[in-house]
Formats: sequence, C-alpha cells, structure tokens
Amino acid sequence: MPQPLKEVYAYVGQDEQGNEGFVLAVITPPQGDPTVIQLIAPNREIADQYRQYAEAVAQNLGRPVKLVRFSNPQQLEVIS
Repeated sequence: MPQPLKEVYAYVGQDEQGNEGFVLAVITPPQGDPTVIQLIAPNREIADQYRQYAEAVAQNLGRPVKLVRFSNPQQLEVIS
C-alpha cells in the first residue's frame, strides 16, 4: 500500500546574499551525459546517500550546506 509523504529532507545552501535555496548537484559519470539532481529526499536514508554530493557542492562553492527536514505537509492543490 502506498504511503503518504509525511516529511522531506533537503540539502540547503546560501547564495552570496545569504538567501537560502535547495542544492543542485551535477553528476558526471565516466561515460554518458551529466545528470542534474536536486538533493531532496523522502526519508533520511536516501538523504544520507546524497551526502557525498552535498559535501562536494559545499567544497566547490566554499559555503556550508545544511541538511534540513521539512514536516507536516499541507496539501495546497490537486492537479488532475
């Protein structure tokens, strides 16, 4: 049975002005096209798998990246 999404984990960074936003990572495999992913996950286990990408982004940008948990989602709209 499908489970409703109850929380979201996201890696969050800051731009030069201090504005926060979700972190994107570009994964470039040895062969093939680069892939861009948002470092957002439905549970901590998957978020932990993204940690290596968050660390690389923090190192490349020279700014910290935080892991944040958003909970208590509120359904705003259903689009059919």
